[in-house]
Amino acid sequence: MKVKHLIICTILLKIIDFTSIQASATSTYGIVRTPTWNFDICMQPYSHYLQDPCDDSLVVRLLSDTIYLNEYLNQYVGVDGANVGVECWIINVQNIDILPAPLCPPPGCSIWTNVIDKYNAYVSGSASWDDVIACYTQYAL
Repeated sequence: MKVKHLIICTILLKIIDFTSIQASATSTYGIVRTPTWNFDICMQPYSHYLQDPCDDSLVVRLLSDTIYLNEYLNQYVGVDGANVGVECWIINVQNIDILPAPLCPPPGCSIWTNVIDKYNAYVSGSASWDDVIACYTQYAL
């Protein structure tokens, strides 16, 4: 009986170890930027970060020992890699792809009347059809 429990425990530990390795791999998207600050709460070196194109927030910090990230500055990209951060998420980029920039929803489209207002603005010529679609998309989420 003890051997059976030992085997089950060993298998469970292997599964836990495997999932922790899998959980550290990640994919994310954003605009590649270089940090302009001298101090960071992460207390680890990194060379770049991804910025959300819609609200300018920091998405994740980046570094890479295989890809020259400066070639992708100010471009919207998707990155894949492992999280090597201790205090913060820092992605060691292993793959990077340039992507078309997303359509950012205009602020204030969380209720149906906002969508109607945006449509009325389109009809009056003060908004584009893309603004209406973006507002509806934000509302639908």
